[in-house]
Amino acid sequence: MPKPRWWRLADNALVYGSLAGLPVSSPWDRQFSVYLIFSASSRPIWHWENWKPAMQILQPLIDSCHEPAVIESQQSRKGNSRWIRSTPKAWSEKANRYWTHGSKDAEPQLDDRQFHSMQIWSPSGAICDRGDLSPDFFVDVTNLNWLAEEPRGLPFDTLVLIALSKRSGKSALERQETVVGKLANLLSAKLTVHATRPWCFRSHLGAGYERCLNYPKGLLRPFPTPFDDRPIDKTLLIDEWNDVRRE
Repeated sequence: MPKPRWWRLADNALVYGSLAGLPVSSPWDRQFSVYLIFSASSRPIWHWENWKPAMQILQPLIDSCHEPAVIESQQSRKGNSRWIRSTPKAWSEKANRYWTHGSKDAEPQLDDRQFHSMQIWSPSGAICDRGDLSPDFFVDVTNLNWLAEEPRGLPFDTLVLIALSKRSGKSALERQETVVGKLANLLSAKLTVHATRPWCFRSHLGAGYERCLNYPKGLLRPFPTPFDDRPIDKTLLIDEWNDVRRE
């Protein structure tokens, strides 16, 4: 999979600012209200019949975005590592039908897809890329079975991340909290946590950024095995998080 766009942009923002003798500050230091929802279901959320109600729950946050929301997805062919080319699409029911599985509007030749992840950006990832920006609003849905190097009997298989800039205002942040509660109930969440954190943390080496919100491997501790004797709680995560809802 290609290296995430934040890798190049964040490093450049820090390095070139330092060389120019400017104060080291970047959009990656911007603070976000971040929720993580972990779930396990025999009906994956990336199937259309399961995503449709989730899409409706998210709609109030989409409607409050100042910039159009755009969907990106990462999927591959089953049985090999060939990535399926996907063009970012403006948020709409048709666009959501396109990336989900089991939808009549999905491309017929994509029936053998393996879902990896999907993101919702506002502004779009392309705009953030060109302007060295972090988004105002961001959602990531990740198939955690893809992140694990091998099957490890995880107690959950799906991570939904919902991040909203703290600058969005009190009403928008309250709306985010309501949306997260509804989505956690829909997914019968195993664990839901919240934190205020930057888009990316500064590297401990002082030469770049790491653990960005659009790269889930930077959120989870290495998968322990077995899980049988370990509680499903915030200790599974890197950094400090507050429990919101537990099974």
